[in-house]
Amino acid sequence: MKNLILNIVSKKIGMSLLLCSLMSVALMATPGEKKPFVIPELKEWKASGGYMTLGSHTRIVYDAGQPELLRIAGLMADDCFRMFQWRPEIVVGKPKAGDIALTLKPDRQLAKEGYSIKITDKVLLSAPQSEGIYWGTRTLLQITEQDDNYRLPKGEIRDYPDYPLRGFMIDCARKFIPLSYLQDLVKIMSYYKMNTGHV
Repeated sequence: MKNLILNIVSKKIGMSLLLCSLMSVALMATPGEKKPFVIPELKEWKASGGYMTLGSHTRIVYDAGQPELLRIAGLMADDCFRMFQWRPEIVVGKPKAGDIALTLKPDRQLAKEGYSIKITDKVLLSAPQSEGIYWGTRTLLQITEQDDNYRLPKGEIRDYPDYPLRGFMIDCARKFIPLSYLQDLVKIMSYYKMNTGHV
């Protein structure tokens, strides 16, 4: 009986030591190393440590040779104002610290809707096509929304959808649904990178 009690006690002590060591390893990891929580989940995240901060000083920068990005920059600026009460200035040129740069750039590994984001002292969002740039802005908004100081963890993101059709269906035939509700629903769907609505 005495041996049984000693055996149980030693197992409990061993489990306690294991748990403590696992917790200390978890605490040693810096918060920025964790993959940012985004819906849908990011495909790839490589942390570089630390944070950069967005805010009223932030500009959205795009290349004059890529005018199709102006509309996406405008949508992101409007969303920043609606969500965070500051509106980034939209400019053509080179990004500075605190800026978000949008660039169309070929990348054979990313499909039509894929994008990559490099976060240093600025944010560099690139994609082969404008759809990818738009989805990348949704990722940035989701990450920014989670921090009261609008901080983004420094690192690199590569992301692309698993499915070409990602959507939502709502049955408007059996119950009246106001148009304003459907318009709001479309905005919510795009925030979560859904591209198809069926009414």
